[in-house]
Amino acid sequence: MAPSEEVKAGIDDFAEKSSRMLGEIWENPELAYEEHIAHDTMCAALEANGFEVIRHAHGLDTSFEATFGSGGRLMVFCAEYDALPDIGHACGHNLIGVASLTAFLALASVLKATGQPGRIRLLGTPAEEHGGGKLDLLKAGAFEGVDAALMSHPMPHHYYHEKHGAVGAAGARLVAKQSKLAEYKGRTAHPAANPWDGINALDAVVAGYNNVSLLRQQMHPTQRVHCAIVDAPKRTNIIAGETAIAWQCRSPKMSDLQTLTQRLCSCLHAGALATGCELDLKDETAYSDLLINDTLCGLYQDHMAGYSQTVMKTDPEYIQASTDFGDVSYAVPAIHAMFCIPVKEKGVVTHHWSFTEAAGSDVAFQICLTVGKCLALCAWDLLSDDSKYEAAVADWKIARRE
Repeated sequence: MAPSEEVKAGIDDFAEKSSRMLGEIWENPELAYEEHIAHDTMCAALEANGFEVIRHAHGLDTSFEATFGSGGRLMVFCAEYDALPDIGHACGHNLIGVASLTAFLALASVLKATGQPGRIRLLGTPAEEHGGGKLDLLKAGAFEGVDAALMSHPMPHHYYHEKHGAVGAAGARLVAKQSKLAEYKGRTAHPAANPWDGINALDAVVAGYNNVSLLRQQMHPTQRVHCAIVDAPKRTNIIAGETAIAWQCRSPKMSDLQTLTQRLCSCLHAGALATGCELDLKDETAYSDLLINDTLCGLYQDHMAGYSQTVMKTDPEYIQASTDFGDVSYAVPAIHAMFCIPVKEKGVVTHHWSFTEAAGSDVAFQICLTVGKCLALCAWDLLSDDSKYEAAVADWKIARRE
């Protein structure tokens, strides 16, 4: 049997079990680092199919790792499965997990049937939405010795179809992201009896916010700065002694992001200076931009075409979203394909309640199977064809320098 036929056979054998697993994860949404049901469900599915699984891998309670094969290069499929507060799987990470698991199982059947040298790994990667689980895994050495990493992400159907007549994109341009927590410390006082004794930490938040509003006039159209006040006064008869506001910057490239973040920090320090407050500015999670690998994108596009699915090779426009897989794409050659699923409400994007409903549908699951097949075939190409792997490495080195 040709490798592509082996992939299809592996998919068909696992389809029903995978469907049940998809429902289990979707019906039990879990937040970052708390994905215990998803972790146990995916590990159990792997073990039921005869694979040895390292549970709670690399020091993360909800990460796992399963490896198959011997010799040759090592391909890693990244599985996400965390959800969002209140709206569940509104980013479709349940689908990401299923597609990657499907790809792993399918390609394992190919390696077993053909005896082709090579190793594949399914890596459970928690906390993409908040916390950066892949950054933790990179620091823990989970990607050491890895030759390429592959995954996919769902999008609403209209996103690519209306503009390009496509059902996805092999390469998407996701931006870099930096988060900051600004904690202001002033001095409480009574706002009527002795306001002159107070140092108003709420004023510092407001002044910093207004400074950033002025900065927006000089920001590039592809850059974003947004915030949420996380600690504010609850009573009017006390001058606020402490406040906190969380900020997030996004920019197409990490180098541009650093400049934007420095300007943000200047605005926040100015708010502290104007009010006499102390400012404790803390670094939080930073995600690198997502590198596009032309060779891998071409392989994925060709394999999707083999299933009568038209996808763009690369999306020329930036998606104003970020992923911790961006840091993985700097560490190893990688692909983060985007695939579309139908959404009832027109014009919505991810992180919307209607996308949550779509991510649990049978149609989305069937699309997941096709995506899993194509990820498996891309990894097969890299394992079995030296020229394709060398081209992917060359593209990765060029992208890192740009």
